[in-house]
Parts: sequence; structure tokens; C-alpha cells
Amino acid sequence: MFKFECYKLFKRKSIWVVLGLFLLYAALTVSEIYFNEFPANYAITNVGETLVGNEGLQYNKNRIEKYKGVLTNELIEEVLQSYKETESINHVTLYFENFRLENQTHITVENAYPYATSALTYGFSAGWETFLRKRLQIMTVFPLILMVLFCPLFPYEYQCGMSSVLLTTKNGKIKSAKAKILIAFIITNITFLVVTGLQALLYYIRYGIEGYDTSIQVGLYNYFNLSALSFNYLDLSLNTLFLNLLGINMILLIIIGVSIKSYNSIQSLLISVLLCYSFSPELISRIFSNMTAFYVISLHPINSLDTKNIACLDYVDFLGRENAWINFLQIFYIVLIGLGLFYVCKVMVKKQKYYSD
Repeated sequence: MFKFECYKLFKRKSIWVVLGLFLLYAALTVSEIYFNEFPANYAITNVGETLVGNEGLQYNKNRIEKYKGVLTNELIEEVLQSYKETESINHVTLYFENFRLENQTHITVENAYPYATSALTYGFSAGWETFLRKRLQIMTVFPLILMVLFCPLFPYEYQCGMSSVLLTTKNGKIKSAKAKILIAFIITNITFLVVTGLQALLYYIRYGIEGYDTSIQVGLYNYFNLSALSFNYLDLSLNTLFLNLLGINMILLIIIGVSIKSYNSIQSLLISVLLCYSFSPELISRIFSNMTAFYVISLHPINSLDTKNIACLDYVDFLGRENAWINFLQIFYIVLIGLGLFYVCKVMVKKQKYYSD
């Protein structure tokens, strides 16, 4: 039955087209880091010479390396006194320009990062910041790809009349349904690993692992400046990848559950979109000002894909231990995926309305 379901699924040209377009989108999104115009690849030297591409990247790295270490008020003052405003195009200066005030004074580390709970480490963070930002771009599209691929998974059998054929075999409907679910999870996870591997490889070739120990609050683009987590960029990246994997599988479970209960593909697609995108943090922020609402809304898997928002949620007490909210979400999804798979395979599969006994 598994081979038969694979054959039925992969004979649809739309599967190959959608997967191909997604892989192409992911590759193009990541390849921007090699463009000369990309911020990390552009620099102006002390003598006014413009460097682009790998030369610009190495120049930016070398200047930042000079000041690598614990971020202190003394370091901020040193850098602001050392560089002229005309050199602000360089990454090291652009970052420290965030501390400069109009009256030639500067704000302190404590004022700039009021939520930081430990000493912050400065370093070359452009590669890691960009990795996480591009990661969000890719993950924003991935759920839509899953909906296009798998919302028709069960309604397709009903629409084409295949259900009557399955009923001629013993337990055919149950075996077919479980084979479909297994194939959907295999395709989803292989696609996730391919895209993740591609992004990680291209970033490693371009940036190496330099700056991995930089505090996540410290960065040119200030993505995580409001975070209270004592994470460096390597910590956050690994946690992001694992949470992305769990979140994507949880979204797939939702899609499969809707598909089982739907009578046609359009109905399945519309309900899946509604369930996944109706719990927007932006909408919640306009309705509720209490931070508790953001913790609750982050439990939805579509919102867990946004590392920027998740990293700004604090530590929580769980089972007598203090855990970062991102780690709590990982535990939460592991349990939820296990329960969800059990319910879908043991309960929903046996109650498919369009397979009549």
C-alpha cells in the first residue's frame, strides 16, 4: 500500500512543480549573501576606497575582530572616539552609531539593552543575524507549500472515486490513510532537511562559524536587542532549527487532520489557511497589551516559526526549573506531536466520512 500511495502522489505533476519552486525560492533567498550589494559585503576604507564582495566582507570582519569581547561602556566610548562619522558605512561603526547621541555623548550598555541578564559579548554577527532572518523568510513560505501539497491528500480519493476501490480490500481504507500520512511526513521532513542543509552549507562557505559566541542582543540589525535570553548566536540558531522542525511537523498534522475531515480540496485548503493564519501576533498586540497573550499565542506552531518574537519571550518556571520559553515550546511540541499522531492515526483515520463501510 505504501508503494501504491507513493505512485499515486508522485504521478501528480503539481507535486514536482511545487517542490521545485520552493527549493528554487530557498536557493535564491540564501544566495543573496553572495551579492556585492549585500550589506556585509560592502565597506569603505579609511582612505575612501570602496570594497565589495569577499574583500568587503573580510575588511568588515577584521575591523570587528579588533573589538571582539565583552561589550562595555569603555569600549563604546573608544570606538565612537576612534571613528569619524564619514566612516559610518563600515559595520563596526554602524553598530556603535546606535549608541551615539546628538550632544556627542552616548547611551550606556545598560540603557541600550535593559532586558539583558548577563554580560554581552561583541563580535561579527552579520552572518548569524542574516541566517536567522533568511530562515524566517523560508519558513514563512513553507506552511503554504505544505497546504498546497497535502490539503488534497484525502479529498482527492473522494473526488476521483478511489474510495470505492479501497473498500473492496480488507482494511484498505485504514492502510491507505496511514500510508498517506507516512508519505506526507517523509516528504515534509526530507524537504526541510534539504533546505536547511543547503542554507547551512552556503552560510558556512561564506561566513564560517565566526561570531558564533556573540550575544544575540548584540547585532547590527538589532533583531534580538529586547531579548533577556543568555544565548549566543549558535545557541539560538540550533534552537531555532529544532523548533522549526517541530513547528513544521505540527502544522502538517493540522493540515492532515483538516484533509481527513474535508470533502474537497478547496474546502481543506481554506480551513487550513484559516486555522494557521488567524492567530497573528500583530492582531493580538492590537487587542491585548498583556504579555501573557503573547506567550499564549506563541504556542500556535505558525507563530513559533518567528524566531525574533520567540527570542523576546523570557524564561519560565517549568517542572521546578527555569527554562527559556523557546525550550519550553520544544518540549510542548514533542508531546503535542506524539498525541496528535496517535489521535489522527487511531481515531480520525477510522472515522473518515467519505469511506463508508
